[in-house]
Amino acid sequence: MIRKHELKNFRHHIRMLEREIAFQQKDDTSCCGVSLTHCYAMMEMADCGEISVTELAENLDLDKSTLSRTVESMVASGMVERTADGADRRRAILKVTDEGRSTIERVNGYCDDYYKKLFKLISREKQGVIFEAIELLATAMKKLRAAEAAGGGKKRKSSCCG
Repeated sequence: MIRKHELKNFRHHIRMLEREIAFQQKDDTSCCGVSLTHCYAMMEMADCGEISVTELAENLDLDKSTLSRTVESMVASGMVERTADGADRRRAILKVTDEGRSTIERVNGYCDDYYKKLFKLISREKQGVIFEAIELLATAMKKLRAAEAAGGGKKRKSSCCG
């Protein structure tokens, strides 16, 4: 059983990690002139090749109407191309343009440089522990959120986890 002081210490370090990640992500995306939401959306589109707005919203766990506004601005900026699906003209297909792909490559380059510097401060043995722990934690958090949503919304009363 996890002790109260262990949970308090864990929550403290999670808050520190969240802040540091937020600072790092803001720096990496702002240098390339895109918001974090635009960056996440374009990276998902690039990974999928072609994707519908509905599928993208599901993959990113975002509301379709909110994502539609984001997509609209990316299309207007020339980062993303939208075409009608040949089989269903009501369904829009999204694809990252060459300009968008270039932006993603720049963001990935900045991120890679940052994490290379970061991991130089950590022993190779501990890096493996970190990789495994982050994957386990992210997967468990996603499963818990899905279970809470499926269970009729037994969610926390507050968004504050501190």
